[in-house]
Amino acid sequence: MSVNQDQVYGYALLVTVLSLYAYWLFWTLVTPFIEEGHFVLNWFLPLHFAISIPMLPILIILCLIITFLSFVMIESMQY
Repeated sequence: MSVNQDQVYGYALLVTVLSLYAYWLFWTLVTPFIEEGHFVLNWFLPLHFAISIPMLPILIILCLIITFLSFVMIESMQY
């Protein structure tokens, strides 16, 4: 059975996303309970970045949706 090229890309993308999610989950749920100065904390940014980094794409997408809807509403206005 041959593996389709799209399946290889799909599996690679799945492994990448799951790895990033596991890293983020460990970052947000476990690192607050690790003592200061432990070598594991050198692998992570400060905790406030765990919230601010994912919020940036969410805000950009929200702004694009609002901009699109405002253009549609302006174009559909009847004079």
